[in-house]
Amino acid sequence: MTEVRLHRLALSEFHAARRWYRKRSLLAEDRFIHAIAHTIQKIERMPTLAPADDDNIRWVATHQYPYVLYYECFSDDVVLVLAIAHEKRRLRYWSKRRGTT
Repeated sequence: MTEVRLHRLALSEFHAARRWYRKRSLLAEDRFIHAIAHTIQKIERMPTLAPADDDNIRWVATHQYPYVLYYECFSDDVVLVLAIAHEKRRLRYWSKRRGTT
């Protein structure tokens, strides 16, 4: 199975979104965490599921939440999630994270 790593800033984005949902309700927070975990599991099982763009970046949307995980495949064994981005906010702000951890 593929190892999925999160860029340190993607992890910060996850925690910020999680806190936002926690302020609404514990159930919303729990469902958000589950949606992100489920999306990461999809990437683990089949990292090439999403087509790559010209920069070799792929993305998968979460189910029922307006978040997208942008990721880069380094090999068959390692994937780096560059961003856990809200789909209505700044586009491609995370692009400078490519190739870094």
